[in-house]
Amino acid sequence: MLIGRLKVLTKSPSFDELEEEMPELESGGRYRPRECRARHRMAIIIPYRDREEHLRTFLLNIHPMLERQQLDYGIYIVEEDLSRRVVKTEWAAIEIPELEFEITKQTGLITTVEGILERAIDGLKHTIKSFTDEDLLLSENVSSRQKLCDFVLKLSLLKEGNESFTFVLKITNYLIPGVQILSDISGNSYVESLCAPPAVDPQVDSTRFIRTIDEDKLLGIYEFGVDNDRTATEETQAVANKLQDEVLRFPTNCPNCSAPAFTNMKVQQIPHFKEVVIMATNCDACGHKTNEVKSGSGIEDKGIRITLKVADESDLERDVSDTCSLAIPELDIHMSGTGSGRYTTVEGIASTIIDDLKRHNPFVFGDSAKEDVRQRMSDLAAKLESLVGRTLVLNDPCGNSYVSGDGLDVERYERSYDQNEELGLNDIKTENYS
Repeated sequence: MLIGRLKVLTKSPSFDELEEEMPELESGGRYRPRECRARHRMAIIIPYRDREEHLRTFLLNIHPMLERQQLDYGIYIVEEDLSRRVVKTEWAAIEIPELEFEITKQTGLITTVEGILERAIDGLKHTIKSFTDEDLLLSENVSSRQKLCDFVLKLSLLKEGNESFTFVLKITNYLIPGVQILSDISGNSYVESLCAPPAVDPQVDSTRFIRTIDEDKLLGIYEFGVDNDRTATEETQAVANKLQDEVLRFPTNCPNCSAPAFTNMKVQQIPHFKEVVIMATNCDACGHKTNEVKSGSGIEDKGIRITLKVADESDLERDVSDTCSLAIPELDIHMSGTGSGRYTTVEGIASTIIDDLKRHNPFVFGDSAKEDVRQRMSDLAAKLESLVGRTLVLNDPCGNSYVSGDGLDVERYERSYDQNEELGLNDIKTENYS
């Protein structure tokens, strides 16, 4: 019951301090009275946008007030997608499928989803104002102007958050349900993840795609004058002969800074496993290094799940070759596979996880990062300094992952229909071919 005056607190403790002060709260901001059964259940939804200090002060005051009323309640914080930061290069295109609206090549900029909409609205308003009285004497111009006005109204409703839409940033394809698509053939645009690190943002769907020859030409990275007269059989045989004995070296572009670089490639037989192709790139311009592992024998009949309990320092030296998803249950880390394999050690996986988080979530570092995000990243990096005592789970539907040594829990399993569909196996038919 509410008895006496409530003391309003103006301090803004950290989220960790809030958890210590309110041990009776359940996970997710839920509370249920212990001594009785509440007559009412209540949900409080808080639209949140870049006011973390105020949010912490609010939570410090609202929880004690609701608890004194013996309510069964939950508080839910809703982050506004319109405030997500966006890094857009000149090659990026943006699409809003619901409105059949697309923004093609523009100058690069750093903004937010709301800023993208505001810029589009301003451009369309400028076009509307450019209609002169003489232009409006023609009925088709009047109709065009009215359609633009109606479209500006629709964009304004999205900007004010009154309607959901999909934001599609075409780079990779960044897809935010709600909805907008951004695509960038250079692969250098980003949309801020509100959950990283380490969780995957369920509102953002990011996929990589292979550029077409025309897109390579547009970026200036297509190699002209290549001898195309040789048959596929001759080329395959020539490459196969070289791969057996040599380290092949071919020109490429750095995935980090796009500067010219070289990639080394070598076929390697892993003892007690299979033949793999190892590729490594070292950029002299920015110092970026990558290594990838590709299976030399295709997709296995069954998927494989490897579980390793890291007991001591010797387990950190095990060789690991994988093209799979990775999980560390104790740290609640689940990283999906990218199709690009790694050849490393168990100890090297920790630094790989941090590097992947930096590459795919650029807003968790630097001056623009929020304090609690930086702190979460620092805490995660500290926990990953040693994997001793942790459990490493590699799940590879392709069946091409490998961990050296004994003491492993290895499970071969039948792939699901969806996994076969993702690998493109459901539509492949090789039987009864003449």
